[in-house]
Amino acid sequence: MPTVCVIQHAVCETPGLIADVLQQEGVARELVRPYRGDPVPDRIGRYACLVVLGGPMGVYEQDRYPFLAQELRLIESAVKAQRPVLGVCLGSQLLAAALGAPVTRGFQKEIGWHPVTLSKAAADDALLHGAPASFTPLHWHGDVFELPRGAVSLGWSKLTECQAFRYGPSAYGFLFHLEATAETVRRMAKKFRHELGEVGVCERELLEPIKEHLPALQPVGTRVFERWSRLVTQESPLAPNAAKLRLKRVYDPPALDDGARFLVDRLWPRGQRKETLQLDGWLKDVAPSHALCGWFDHDPAKWLEFRRRYFAELAARAETLSPILQAAQHGNVALLFSARDAEHNNAVALADYLQSQLGRESFGERRGDRSRRRS
Repeated sequence: MPTVCVIQHAVCETPGLIADVLQQEGVARELVRPYRGDPVPDRIGRYACLVVLGGPMGVYEQDRYPFLAQELRLIESAVKAQRPVLGVCLGSQLLAAALGAPVTRGFQKEIGWHPVTLSKAAADDALLHGAPASFTPLHWHGDVFELPRGAVSLGWSKLTECQAFRYGPSAYGFLFHLEATAETVRRMAKKFRHELGEVGVCERELLEPIKEHLPALQPVGTRVFERWSRLVTQESPLAPNAAKLRLKRVYDPPALDDGARFLVDRLWPRGQRKETLQLDGWLKDVAPSHALCGWFDHDPAKWLEFRRRYFAELAARAETLSPILQAAQHGNVALLFSARDAEHNNAVALADYLQSQLGRESFGERRGDRSRRRS
C-alpha cells in the first residue's frame, strides 16, 4: 500500500475530503504535525507522495517557524523525484516558493466563499478536466504568489490572479480549500475569528452558506482528489485525453468527433429512436445494478459511497467493459446518459473508472510484461 506524507499546520485545518478519498483509493497516510514538534522529513524517501495543508503562518516567516524551511526542502525533493505533490493554501504557497516564485502579502485578505474561474488549460488537465468552469470554494488567505516559471495556471478569482497551478505532470497547488468539510469551516471560523473581523465578515456570514456551497463543491473535490490519488497508485500519470472519453447527454445530437457512441444506462431513454442515436452499442450491463441505483437516487451526499460500490460492481464484471476499452484504443468514445444531473450519474463514475483502466494499458509496458519481468 502506498503511503502519503501529510503535513498539517493547524489543528483546525485537517485533510478533510482528501483523507476520505485517500482511504477509499487504498492510499495510507502518515500525518506530520510540525506545530506539535513532529520532525519534518528532509527528503521524500519512502513516501509515494506529499500533501501540504494550510496554516496561519507565511512562507517568509521561516525565522519564526523553522519547520517551513524543512518543508521547502521536502517539497523540492518530491518534485525532483517526480512524486505527486498536492499543496493547499499555505501548501500551495510553499510549493510555489520551492519552485522559485515569490510569495508576498496580498492587497487584501481573501476570506469567505468566492467564485474561482478555471483557465482554458484546466479543460485538458488530468485533475480538472470536466469540472465546472466556475465554482465557489472557501478561501482563507492573505498571501499570494506569482505563477512559478514552467508551471501552468489553472484558475483565478476576482481578488487573486493565481488560484491554482500545475507544475510538471503531478505537482498541484490550490490556494482555495477544495478539501473543506462543514466541520473544517466551523473549526476555522472559531479558531481564526479575529481574521473575519479584519475583512468585515461575521461568523454567521461564513457558516450559513455552507449548505449552499458544499453540496456543489464536494463532488468537484472528490473527483479532483481521486484523480490525484491515482497518480500515486499508477506507475505513470494518466493524461486526461489518453482514454479519449467524453460524456454526453443522450438527447444531444450526434457529432462527427464523438467516435464510438455507447449508451451506458440500463433503461432506454424516453422518446429516442435507435436510428436517431447512431449507437455503436447499448451496454446495459455496465450500468449500476437496480439495487445500487435505487439506493443512490442521484443524491450528492451519497456520491462517494456510490462510486465505491459501483467500482466494485465493475471490477466483478470487467468483461462488460471490453467494447469501450477496445474502441478507446482506436479513437474517441462518447458515453451517453439520460440523467439530468450531469455531475452525479453513473456515466461520470464510469468514465473515471475507465480512465484508470485505460491508463494502466496505455502507458509504458503492459501489465503482463511487468509481471513476467518480476517473476
